[in-house]
Amino acid sequence: MSPLPPLPPTPPDQPLPSDGQGLVALYDPGVIAYPEQTYEHLLARYGSLAPVVIAPGVPVWLALDFQRITSICRTPHLWTRDTRAWRLWAEGRIGDQAEILAMLSWRPNLLFAEEAEHGRLRRPVTDALKGLDVKWVAARTGQVVQRLIAEFAADGHADLVGQYCRPLVRTMMGELFGLTPDSTRRLTDLVTRIWDGADAPTALGNLEHLLSGVIADRQRLLATGRRLPADFTSALVSAPGLGSVEEMIQTMVVTIGAGCEPTANLISSAVALSLTDPAVAAALADGEMQLPDLLHFTLRQQPPITHYPGLVATRDNIYPGVRAGDLVLLGLAAAGLPTPALHPMDPRGLHIGNRSGVGFGAGDHACPAQHIALLIAHIAIAELRAALPGLSSQQRPQDLRHRQSVFARALMDLPVTFTAQHAQRPAPASRTSARQHPATAASPPWQARRTTPSRPPSRLLRLPFMRRRSR
Repeated sequence: MSPLPPLPPTPPDQPLPSDGQGLVALYDPGVIAYPEQTYEHLLARYGSLAPVVIAPGVPVWLALDFQRITSICRTPHLWTRDTRAWRLWAEGRIGDQAEILAMLSWRPNLLFAEEAEHGRLRRPVTDALKGLDVKWVAARTGQVVQRLIAEFAADGHADLVGQYCRPLVRTMMGELFGLTPDSTRRLTDLVTRIWDGADAPTALGNLEHLLSGVIADRQRLLATGRRLPADFTSALVSAPGLGSVEEMIQTMVVTIGAGCEPTANLISSAVALSLTDPAVAAALADGEMQLPDLLHFTLRQQPPITHYPGLVATRDNIYPGVRAGDLVLLGLAAAGLPTPALHPMDPRGLHIGNRSGVGFGAGDHACPAQHIALLIAHIAIAELRAALPGLSSQQRPQDLRHRQSVFARALMDLPVTFTAQHAQRPAPASRTSARQHPATAASPPWQARRTTPSRPPSRLLRLPFMRRRSR
């Protein structure tokens, strides 16, 4: 394990060094292993905006606290999401095949747009989500997790990352987007490589090619007047707001990229915290912390997206040392560091009940599907804890292994043990069972016509983190 880098010699309030020499490297294994110490280290030296490097010779700013991040997100006239304005890129100092460009290079989708253009590109996504049958999501998630648990319940041990969290989210994303199982497996592998910077430019090109084929299939159905499948892809293809095939492809890239990896990593990190952090485990055991609290705690302390997205300064001296064309990354993970003024302490120091984090982004660009991610994560964890008595991990927090990513916090594995269960079908959690819902696996996730349900929605739809939907 690499030690934590020494205190940088670069003084605060100075322009970014052109070569990034002397700055903390976010790709350093020591930084990835000890992120909290790194953020404290940078805050002590620079304050809430620190110079770092994200690849050799690529210096950027890192916003380190809640106020700074929300301020940047709310001032698009000062900070643009159009990364074509990034000076290092515009000057040709970053090669076309640089790993970081798969995450940071501009594309025509809602992530890289501002104001009216952002509204135009975001609306098809939010409209599609309005048509999603949330009861179907709850029911189908329950069915998938029961099947996955049944596959290893009799063993008494499992790797919850490889055998549970990732297969669950892969299955749900594939069905929501109407993909074949083979395409779904390929897609999730490509998305992981993009987040991790593992031949990311090639992975991005392959992902775009795969999605272009999926969109072409839907367009052929439209052209021949045939009925479109009831899935997210069809909703996007038929949306009036997307003006080109490229916008459709890139909208799918960002929605799938933000859905697959972050949701799986949120689930695995939350489970890991519940098993390896004594304070969290005790709060859950005595009922002081509920599962929604655990998820929001994880989003603050170990969010699946750590340093993303990137914005570009539109003028000099927005903050001391900042020049027009500088890139700033939003340090979503750093924003969760305890700040007494914002996060009143509870006896265990867990800030239970605090939902003010930026784990899903901030402002107009906050994730539009966060309620779906939280719903899937809640059911996944509740079913797991109910089905596997004695669930435990022998690992300490410092023993957990994370993938080497500048932009994400993702466990490589999570080995656990439990009392082996020999029943064919694990018992579901009392409030999250798929059997409580009228939806079935054969029902489509999107309904062509919404009808008034014959009975009140399940109690699951009124979980504390879910906003009540108007009828």
